[in-house]
Amino acid sequence: MNAFTSVPAASSRATSTSLKIPMPCPAITASIACSSSLQFLQSRANPSATAKLFCEVFRIGDSEQSADEGARLILSGAKTTTSSLLWEYDKQGKPLPLVGSLSILEDGRGKPVCIVETTWLEVLPFQDVDADFAVAYGEWGDTLASWRQHAWTYYSKQCGLLGRKPSLQMPLVCERFRVVHAR
Repeated sequence: MNAFTSVPAASSRATSTSLKIPMPCPAITASIACSSSLQFLQSRANPSATAKLFCEVFRIGDSEQSADEGARLILSGAKTTTSSLLWEYDKQGKPLPLVGSLSILEDGRGKPVCIVETTWLEVLPFQDVDADFAVAYGEWGDTLASWRQHAWTYYSKQCGLLGRKPSLQMPLVCERFRVVHAR
């Protein structure tokens, strides 16, 4: 998890009370400052403890269009898994989410869309991703073969950007999640 600092999480526009909630990073602080995220925090029994569960702000894909489509699929419930190269986390010095972590999903324009909770996480070699995970991915077809074809193309490009070679053993951070709050 990220280090936390105490910052005001509520503005006078969003709420009549002011909460001092520890936030993990400026990007999360900015996203939580939107009224929908504040409403979520304030609805929790312990807003400060809930705020500590936030681990990242993220988008699906590598373009505005793919981020919008990914957000649509997640909000509809069609997409309940995602993956990333472990090497991306390593390069960014970013810790992996933990089961129970909360993340803010943004659309292609950087607007918060929903908050998701990690329900399962495992680092797997590309070749070990199973059909159940691939189908729950909600994109790239509804078979393991189709997912592998699209994922191979996508991760080959990502490997190139990282100076790595794609292989069947390339480590993927495979995550299952559920929407816990939508704007």
